[in-house]
Amino acid sequence: AGQLYPYRVEPAGRVSALENPARPLGVALPANFRTVSAPFAVGDLWVFLSDGVIEGHSADGAEFGFERLERVMASAVAGRSAAQLRDEILKAWREFTGRDEPEDDLTLLVLRVLE
Repeated sequence: AGQLYPYRVEPAGRVSALENPARPLGVALPANFRTVSAPFAVGDLWVFLSDGVIEGHSADGAEFGFERLERVMASAVAGRSAAQLRDEILKAWREFTGRDEPEDDLTLLVLRVLE
């Protein structure tokens, strides 16, 4: 499935991953599921993505990577909409890879917590 840990982006720009020690779906049997919880605060953005975002390659073979993604997300200051952050991530990905179509899966869902 290649689904990565979701990210929480606070209005001040603090970025943190919601880590879960369970194995991803389809990696090994028996499945080992664990429940992890985190606070949902008004104004937070939550980013759910597949590994195709991180593994996007530039012309010289470098990966887009976690650090680059986290820098883009950290720029999401108060008032930024989920659609704006989604568009900023995709723009940075396209500029880095030099393409519109991904080599692999590319799943990206951004949610904003409202009142």
